[in-house]
Amino acid sequence: MLEDAIIKAYQNKQTNYPAPEGNADLREQLSAFIRHFQNLYYAPAEILVASGGRPLIFAAYQTIVDRGDKVIYPVPSWNNHYYVQLSGAKGCAIETAVDNNFMLTAEDIRPHLKDAVLLALCSPQNPTGTCYTQEQMKAITTWLLKKIAGGG
Repeated sequence: MLEDAIIKAYQNKQTNYPAPEGNADLREQLSAFIRHFQNLYYAPAEILVASGGRPLIFAAYQTIVDRGDKVIYPVPSWNNHYYVQLSGAKGCAIETAVDNNFMLTAEDIRPHLKDAVLLALCSPQNPTGTCYTQEQMKAITTWLLKKIAGGG
């Protein structure tokens, strides 16, 4: 069955890489899926499809971070130090501990937040495989929103 599909794709001249942002028909289907199941609307042009997380994370760094900007990220974490280096940012690596399942807490972030442009929270956290719980993420985001609003 797979072999037949490969042959058919080859016969239909589907032998090139997909578009860098993902094929238009796939992005249209994803837009419809998200609208139907999550009641959110994203135009197909707002959706990117990549072959893994790395290109999208790097694109986010390149979009958000300017040379010299401060980026906060946990250690250990996957590739954040490379993205910081490639974007010319100033990395602020915060050591994590087994006590918190190798995840940052609001208390860990608090002393480093001043002048930060990006806070990279990875979940699941690679290489540890640990994930933020809903309560942990809510504690961080609630604190951050208060901080941004000038109340904390």
